[in-house]
Amino acid sequence: MEDKFKEVLLIINDAGFISIKDLTAILGVTRSTTDRYLKRLEELKKIKRVQGGAMPLQGDFSFCPSWYYQNDDPYYQEKTALGKKAAELIDDMECVFLGGGSNILHLAKSLLDRKICVVTNSLPVALLLAGTHNEVNVVGAVPISEEGILIGNSDSDLAIQKAFIAPGSLDKDGFCNRRQLIVEFEKKFMDKAAEVIAIVDFEKFRMTSPFKICSYAEVSGVVAPISTPGSYKKIFTDNNVREYYV
Repeated sequence: MEDKFKEVLLIINDAGFISIKDLTAILGVTRSTTDRYLKRLEELKKIKRVQGGAMPLQGDFSFCPSWYYQNDDPYYQEKTALGKKAAELIDDMECVFLGGGSNILHLAKSLLDRKICVVTNSLPVALLLAGTHNEVNVVGAVPISEEGILIGNSDSDLAIQKAFIAPGSLDKDGFCNRRQLIVEFEKKFMDKAAEVIAIVDFEKFRMTSPFKICSYAEVSGVVAPISTPGSYKKIFTDNNVREYYV
């Protein structure tokens, strides 16, 4: 492999995901030259080109805490079941937004053999689905958390049927998250979607977060464990939220 291709590959591997615009600026070349580099590296099965940029073909989750994707997480089995249930709500060829969070990553694991148009600001989700039959569109440019969640550019002309979110907690008024910038970014895609579906594991009913994502009335459905506290089941029912329990 020529030295220039090795340089490009190193940049992409270090970044995890990089936009074509940023890569072109770093290399100091034209857009067409950048496209040529990416085309060749993809032919060599070194990278995966996605909407707006490129990422390593083999997912590197080194930027994530181990519990984010391994069975070190005490809720791993529950999250796996929640992810499978959420995947059942997606039809082939639909366009969906997948936000950040470990519950969303478990959903993505159930989409490996599907044909979905995915819009995501989660590097772990994008890396996991790279090289599958899914069309992956990465939005955002700046990692804002240890989980590899991106914010920044939110441009997307795709018609999103369903937006899946993984709240950090719930309270009597709605779903919450601990990072305001993530809330503001993902809300843009929730507003574009025909339906919004929240995935909530049992731990989230015991957590608190300072920033409101949305009210219960703004969500179409919720995927949650059968052990969901009765008070929250009543809130879901009172707000006409479709309930999917596992």
